[in-house]
Amino acid sequence: MNINLGHAIGNIIGQTPSQTLAAFRAPHFLPNALLEHRPILWLILMIAGLIALYMARQRRERRVQLVAAALLMATLCWFLLAQLFVSSAQRLEAVHHRILAAAQAKDIPAVMNNLAATFHWGPLTKDAMPTMVQASLDSITVKAFYVAKYESDIETDEAQTRIAVTVYTDAGQFPTQWQLHWHDEANADWQLVAVEQSKVGDQNMPTGLVH
Repeated sequence: MNINLGHAIGNIIGQTPSQTLAAFRAPHFLPNALLEHRPILWLILMIAGLIALYMARQRRERRVQLVAAALLMATLCWFLLAQLFVSSAQRLEAVHHRILAAAQAKDIPAVMNNLAATFHWGPLTKDAMPTMVQASLDSITVKAFYVAKYESDIETDEAQTRIAVTVYTDAGQFPTQWQLHWHDEANADWQLVAVEQSKVGDQNMPTGLVH
């Protein structure tokens, strides 16, 4: 399934994805589209259902009343599902924001918490990442990240994402592009398995170089 989250105008870190009351991890049989937050659509459906119900009661049209009531109940159930469950797509988007926020804060352990045990970036493994990331972040001060594009392909517990991020630092701004492979851990969350492609501008980024 392809999900384009429509970040054409981008997100500045600090403006996180939509906050929800979600308390439960959604099971895989619930489609991501069902759990997306659609407040405008919900409002339209509720208003339409209420108007239809009111008019049907005025005209004593029993069948229309039942249809309107069903529409209202279905919309309410949809709303409650979206509030109670967080979808795999929402969790996947959120982990990107966590990694970027941790990098901006130079919080290496928080970055590492999102990497799978089998993580690799070319020849680099997870064990080599703390030193490399620390050295890279020590050489610059990240002021902000701007997410200009985010796309994901999710198949059950595997996913690929393509993300374009402009990094604002004390040395200037750098447009970057990333293609990432993820695995959804059953008792945890999405873990980054591999950096499959990375670019600064139009140039391929040397393995392990993040500045």
